Amino acid sequence: MKNIGITIDEIHEDFPEPGTLGTDFKNVEEKQPIKDAQAAVIEWVSKTAGDKEALWEIPISKADNTLGFSVAVKHIQSAVGVSYSVAQKYRGLTTPLIERMIEEGILVIPSESYEAAGIENTRKLLNWYRKLTVEEKHTLPIFGNKISIGKMSPEQLPIKKDSLRFSVVKDAWEFIHKDLEKIGIIDPNYKSVAERTSEANVNRRNHSESQIERFHRLAARELNAADDFFLPSKLEPFIQVEQLFACSSKTVSSESGKSNYRIASSSFIEFLSKLYGNKPFRIVEPPRVYRRVDYLSQAALFDSLRLS
Repeated sequence: MKNIGITIDEIHEDFPEPGTLGTDFKNVEEKQPIKDAQAAVIEWVSKTAGDKEALWEIPISKADNTLGFSVAVKHIQSAVGVSYSVAQKYRGLTTPLIERMIEEGILVIPSESYEAAGIENTRKLLNWYRKLTVEEKHTLPIFGNKISIGKMSPEQLPIKKDSLRFSVVKDAWEFIHKDLEKIGIIDPNYKSVAERTSEANVNRRNHSESQIERFHRLAARELNAADDFFLPSKLEPFIQVEQLFACSSKTVSSESGKSNYRIASSSFIEFLSKLYGNKPFRIVEPPRVYRRVDYLSQAALFDSLRLS
């Protein structure tokens, strides 16, 4: 028999390792088992404790300890590369990270009772805001002098409106708005509709302005151009209509005639509010609309005279 010149050792070198037959290593990415998981967790904690940016990204969740929370198990599992059960087993070793996060102000612990969810949502909210550039802050949707959560997607804002039920999250939300106020994005002198209404009512009572006095005041302003009309608001949605009736009342000299205009004004405004609601009613094109509203005011006046 012809000697092919191959030894047993050479055959062994070409033979694949047991258990690797048919394995395509290019398509398999498995984490190598960690022989000493405890040491790996300790090493990760030691390395991360000095990295403030990394600390900001660590999520927390409820835990059975003094604080009531700890580093989220899934985060330990992902960061260290161990199984969930192993991460759960050595979770207590991550306490130094929690302590550092509290020291750095990443985790805010209120003096009153709290929930882990509130602490975590506060971390996410503050972490989101600190990363915004000044330009990005200027593009935030502002409504009623507040960031409009409803106009932002989950990708834009990390918390839901419901999270504001936690006092610690609410405090962080107010802190953010104070900062927006400092950089001029929101108005520090802003007053809500309720505040303005209350203030207007107080001023009205203080000045004791009657409907007659109000009509006289509005009638004193001539309506010769668009700029002569007051800008309607939620507080005074039909101010321009009142101006039209007040001006028209100057065409009569008797007090009874002027009274009819006041009554007609109230009736017409009631009609408009039923038709359009109490949204600010603006006369966009004064010359054309004036004639239309003046015609309607005359009709309302005639109706009031007919019914009186």
